[in-house]
Amino acid sequence: MLVCAAIALVNLSPSRFVIDSCSAAQGALSKATITLNVDSQGVLNRERVMYVLSYDRATGADLTVSGARTLRVVATQNGTYQYDPQSRQYAYQDRPNPDIVEALRRSVGIVDELVTALYKPDGLGPWLKALATADQWTWDFSGGQIAAVAPSPVGKMAIVMDPKTRLLRRVSYRTDRYGTDWTLSYGTPPSAIGFVPPQGSFETKEISPLVTAPTYASNEARTICERVFSRYDHPKALGYQVSGEGESMKVWVAGDRAKQDDAHATWVLAGNDLSLWDKKGSCYVTGKTSLGQIVDSVARTGTRVEPLLRLMLRGINPMRFYLGQHANVSLTGRTKVQGEPCSILQGDSATNGVSLIVRNRDGFVLSLTSLFKGPTSEQSAARVYTPLTVTSDVFQVAQPPGTLAKSVSEYAQNK
Repeated sequence: MLVCAAIALVNLSPSRFVIDSCSAAQGALSKATITLNVDSQGVLNRERVMYVLSYDRATGADLTVSGARTLRVVATQNGTYQYDPQSRQYAYQDRPNPDIVEALRRSVGIVDELVTALYKPDGLGPWLKALATADQWTWDFSGGQIAAVAPSPVGKMAIVMDPKTRLLRRVSYRTDRYGTDWTLSYGTPPSAIGFVPPQGSFETKEISPLVTAPTYASNEARTICERVFSRYDHPKALGYQVSGEGESMKVWVAGDRAKQDDAHATWVLAGNDLSLWDKKGSCYVTGKTSLGQIVDSVARTGTRVEPLLRLMLRGINPMRFYLGQHANVSLTGRTKVQGEPCSILQGDSATNGVSLIVRNRDGFVLSLTSLFKGPTSEQSAARVYTPLTVTSDVFQVAQPPGTLAKSVSEYAQNK
């Protein structure tokens, strides 16, 4: 059959026929699962990246990128999920009616343009034509496939097509030593595009590359550590007073509400609305805000956003942060605090160490000592946490009499 095809094709332009055929076949593929391997050889390094793209042009795309770090992105009309299988973090961004291609680019960062060309109905033809700049093309019918080959301005180029489906199978653009090969294979089209959190994963507002899943010295260490993680994963009600490093603060967190109180300020965040009382500046601040404005506003009062709370405001579980970063977690002892059975966990990595005293019944951290391992010395910091009750009226801060009212933008910019 391939011989007959070869006889019929000899009088046609090889590049035009293959490009037009592959473009039409890909454009008609409204649903697909495509594995794309990209192998690039440069002067200084070689890079291999694998993309697995499942899409339904009517609903969205599911893309997994495997290279130096693996990331999965699921983009639909309602929003975009990102999932990091190494750290088991996932994040969701609500974005009605997104441009799916832009959502993939924005989430992945650097994505091979062939990936987005495959998703768009009319994307493959322009991508191939932009690459195929040679003038003299010939046919190659070896290996049971149809290929257009030509000397490129710097070497050799080949565009390979499946003779039955007319789908693109390979593109090669290289010199004798350097260049790139794109190799494609096709699987079963998806029945639906969507994201179901894998077992053991946890949600965060943003994927942090610093957070990695720890390893464990024992099953008992894993059990206690996962109890800690569960306690600080988007807590419905968490309150604590923290003392150490010459400061004392009270913190309450519940869903999208947070409150901090210390000698300098009391402030409450409810969604995107901030209410802040600068105690020493006799100023009351309200308005819509962002994390950057919160940090600036709190700093103006002479204090700071409590470290655990600052991570939680970013959607990062602070204990996953401290016990991540490639740490090995071990159970090093047992104790009692005010009659409560507790465990001592130790996390060690090449650059950091952390020791926790954990309340066994609920994973509440009663103390945290962090150790930074520098090239010539080590620095440690210890903090003690006392649990506080979270009540329905705790997330309030009224304007005290005699204070000056300002907006968040005015206050953060020192106006």
